[in-house]
Amino acid sequence: MKRLAIIVEGYTEYYFVENILKKHLPKLNITAINLCGGGISFKSVLGDAKILLHNYDYVTTLVDYYQFRKPEHMQTIDDIENGLEQAISNKKFIPYLQKHEFEALVFSDIARIQDNLGENSQLQKIRQQPEEINHNEPPSKLLMRIFPDYNKTSDGITILKATSWNTIRQECPRFNEWITKLETLG
Repeated sequence: MKRLAIIVEGYTEYYFVENILKKHLPKLNITAINLCGGGISFKSVLGDAKILLHNYDYVTTLVDYYQFRKPEHMQTIDDIENGLEQAISNKKFIPYLQKHEFEALVFSDIARIQDNLGENSQLQKIRQQPEEINHNEPPSKLLMRIFPDYNKTSDGITILKATSWNTIRQECPRFNEWITKLETLG
């Protein structure tokens, strides 16, 4: 069994790894390393990944692109992932940033949001490919505006647990690409 360390940004990503991802990648011994959220930087991910590569078979990331502090010359999510990959230069490192933020996955199935948080006509108006939702506010802030009592760490995970794994992967192609890479490690 391969040991995989996943550097996560905060508690929501941590709970996702612990409660959902581990069940879908049973051939991997997964450990979530929580950086405790908010504006993770290129430098911090780089430093942690280099250390973890000495203790794990593979290291990956699950951090938000939203508010990710990056070098000025890196303008896109692909620039950042490629920059991390080049800086670490180790095939056991698999960089992944969630576009725009983790909560985009929650939008994979609007019916599950409504089942857990209630009906709201605004949901249908914003429906599009979940990873593209960023109407000048990240997906979590959008959910909190529509549902003021929305709690990222509990409601988001509850909704994702109720959402079909295949639906999440189908609706979120970047996420699916990352999961596909992880599946080949086991």
